Amino acid sequence: MTLALAWGASAADRLVIWDKTEYIPFYNEFMAQFVQAWSEATGIEVEYTVVPPRDLITKLMTAVESGHVPDIATVEVGMVAQLAGMGATTITADLLAAIEAQTGDRFSEAAVRLVSIDGQPRGVPTATFPAALFYRNDLLEAAGVEPPQTIAAFREVARRTNNPRAGIYGAGIPLGRSGGNDIEGFIRNLFWANGGSVFAEDGRTVVVDSPQNVEVFQMLVEMYHQDKTIPPGALSWDDGGNNNAYMAGTAVMVFNSGSLWANMADMGHPLLAHTGVTLMPAGPQGRYNLGGGNTMVLFAGGNVAAPERFIRDFMTPEHYGQLLPRMAPMWAPVLEGMKDLPFYQDPVNRVWLEAGQINVNVGYPGPATPWAGEVLSSQVLLRALQTAIVDGVPPAEALQNAKREIEAIMAKY
Repeated sequence: MTLALAWGASAADRLVIWDKTEYIPFYNEFMAQFVQAWSEATGIEVEYTVVPPRDLITKLMTAVESGHVPDIATVEVGMVAQLAGMGATTITADLLAAIEAQTGDRFSEAAVRLVSIDGQPRGVPTATFPAALFYRNDLLEAAGVEPPQTIAAFREVARRTNNPRAGIYGAGIPLGRSGGNDIEGFIRNLFWANGGSVFAEDGRTVVVDSPQNVEVFQMLVEMYHQDKTIPPGALSWDDGGNNNAYMAGTAVMVFNSGSLWANMADMGHPLLAHTGVTLMPAGPQGRYNLGGGNTMVLFAGGNVAAPERFIRDFMTPEHYGQLLPRMAPMWAPVLEGMKDLPFYQDPVNRVWLEAGQINVNVGYPGPATPWAGEVLSSQVLLRALQTAIVDGVPPAEALQNAKREIEAIMAKY
């Protein structure tokens, strides 16, 4: 990799970076090469560590408590509120402005909003993860149904295409405690679309046990036990379980980011030719998607010049612009000008830009808060749903239990 630097060389320093593994292997390969080239070009020693996402959360919490933090960590945006609430991260408004001046481009409002706490950015967004509904268009056609546009239609299409005897299930919904956010986001998307939420607009009142949310839990319990459209093994799936089931031909529909599409394209997977993608199904209150993505965060009281230099060099068109097309459609651009890349001019691919427009933050309809971030990372909703599915706890009771747990989390802040 030839490195084009945004800044001139400076005195040697040392930089510690913690990154997370990505579903698309190209990202970690690219970053390893970039780090090596950047270190050689600047004379700054870099300690670069790649950690699985769930392990990275634990590693960062331990580091913050001990005071031995890295200079940069790449985290999913849901983690930003939690780190900010611990006083761990710096405000990055000046760095974002410097990157915009350097690139002649602007960060999208949606990308900045996802990493902002109290109106101040707490990281440099590097990607948003638009999610959508993947479906087997050949199996839908055989069943005489259209791609579902509503929650009710999603359940009906799952029923109509379900064929457990052939090992094919209508709805590949991951229900395992993986530490990932696929199911947590999916549940919230249904809550919001159905007129419910976890928090009220003030961001402090917990309304997770609302009748609208009980309806959602009841539907998911019935899909598992009565419709039998969710695979029995989904209770042990991690965030890769739905991807793997779809590619194995055992799931008709799955909700996922564009990582699934990108991976199938890289593999030349035969099912890609039979795959369609549409927006999240709508409920009475519309369509929503828990905004996901990556951001590079800098830590309070730590090294400043070298981390900012690294991020500025990474975000140049020569480097970020090279990475983004290879990560699409899992990644959607955070810089406005990159929406004009050839990839997004294909009508099939533009759905990923449209999906990004329904992204909302983890505390919606209130602000992103540290406690909302912790509720997400603690998988409170998934664990409540599991008690309803596995233990037979009535959905209303399961959500009342979740409310008490959420309020206990809030009491720490």
